Amino acid sequence: MIPPKSAKKLLLSTIRITEPELTFSHWTVWNHRNEVKNSNLPGVYILARFKSVPTGTANPKDIQIVYIGQTSRTLKRRWSEFNRSSLKGNTGHAGGRMYWKKYKGRVKNLYVAALPVKELPKGTRMPYIWYIESKLIWEYVQKNGKLPSCNRADKKEKKDFSS
Repeated sequence: MIPPKSAKKLLLSTIRITEPELTFSHWTVWNHRNEVKNSNLPGVYILARFKSVPTGTANPKDIQIVYIGQTSRTLKRRWSEFNRSSLKGNTGHAGGRMYWKKYKGRVKNLYVAALPVKELPKGTRMPYIWYIESKLIWEYVQKNGKLPSCNRADKKEKKDFSS
């Protein structure tokens, strides 16, 4: 008889896991963020500043993106932490603190789009979320030559982007 932990590993290694479709929600103005469908789930999210109201599905490579993030908790909860940090400079969300430093809490032109993640077997959701966040940051850097303005880079990495 196979012990339960070994059975779980064997089961995950033999089942083909179908990767969810990578489609973000439409852009939603920041002050209406809690209306984003399935924001009670964990997932990946992008924040952008637009001068006029954006239309259509969000494009995570858009130059207006200021932050690409992820959460293992609900998107709503993480956005609440971002909001608190971005408006007052409080700790709790590094991207929110960077936003506060760069934009002084101005959220008038801030929009959010989400990729809530639900349809994966237990134990695979967070690795997928981490992978997607990293993939999107890498694709953004490939297209734009820099990190989104509120995603952190240490001093050494900042030098790498300027060379």
